[in-house]
Amino acid sequence: MTRVSTRQAEEQQLQVSIAQMQRELTSRYAAAPSGGTTSAAEQQMQMSTQQAAIAQLGAVKPTGRIVLDMRPSASTISDIPNFPLEDGDSFYIPPRLSTVQVAGAVYNENAFRYQPRKHLSAYLNDAGGPPGKPTQGASFWSGRTEPSSAGKATASSGIPTLKARSFCPGTRSSSPPN
Repeated sequence: MTRVSTRQAEEQQLQVSIAQMQRELTSRYAAAPSGGTTSAAEQQMQMSTQQAAIAQLGAVKPTGRIVLDMRPSASTISDIPNFPLEDGDSFYIPPRLSTVQVAGAVYNENAFRYQPRKHLSAYLNDAGGPPGKPTQGASFWSGRTEPSSAGKATASSGIPTLKARSFCPGTRSSSPPN
C-alpha cells in the first residue's frame, strides 16, 4: 500500500536529514586543523566524496509505502487488515508466484513449479544438486519461508536446516561456486 501523505512526510524527513548531513560535513572540515596528518588535498577529496554521497541521497524518491503485514496465505478481502484509508491511497496486490528459482553451483539452474510443503533440499535435488563435494552451509535462499508441518528443529547454529522449512512461491535459492 502506498499513501501520498506518508510519501510527503518521507520526502520532508529526507530533506531535513540531507541538510543536517551537509551542515555537519561543512562544520567538520571547517574546524579541521590544517597542519594535521592529512593534507589539504586529501581533506578536499574526502569532503568531495562525502558531498557526492549526500547528493546521491537527494536523488532518492520516497515511495510512501506502508507495510500491512499480511499472512502469505491471505487470499480474500477479509484478510486485508482493517486500516483507515485516505484520498490517494494505492493498494497493490502482487501476483502469486508459482515458481522457485534455483541458481548457482548446481548442475541444472532452473525455475521449478512451486509445491506446498516441499523443502529446499528437494528443489536442490531437482536441480541436480551441487557439483563436487558439498560445502557445509553453502546454500542461500531469499524469499519467505514458513515452518514446515513436520516441525523439525533448527541446526545448532540457529540457522534452519534445509529440511526444517517449507518455502513460499517466489523463493530464490542459490549455491555459491565451489
